[in-house]
Amino acid sequence: MRLSVASLDYREINMRSAHDARGREDRGSTTAHSQERHLMNINSLVDKAYENKSFTEILKAPVSALQGLSDGDANKLKDAFNIKTVSDLATNKYFLRAAAIAQLASSEK
Repeated sequence: MRLSVASLDYREINMRSAHDARGREDRGSTTAHSQERHLMNINSLVDKAYENKSFTEILKAPVSALQGLSDGDANKLKDAFNIKTVSDLATNKYFLRAAAIAQLASSEK
């Protein structure tokens, strides 16, 4: 069985509609509704210095850009798994395997 990372449930990410954020300005327009985009509020996931960065910039950032990971933690990840960036962490085969197993276990019952 093959799993995609996209199938994982990221409950920490708070999604809200861009349409709702704009208010009522385009309420009657079916075009605006059909082209509705979603914004993700990831401020609670990254350190303050990265709150206004793009996803691409965050991926290139050191893992210590994630809230809760210190420079010491980043050094340990680098030493153990050669993980230097958020992208390295997100694509590490061991972390991906563990996430896939956790997702499968949640649907086991």
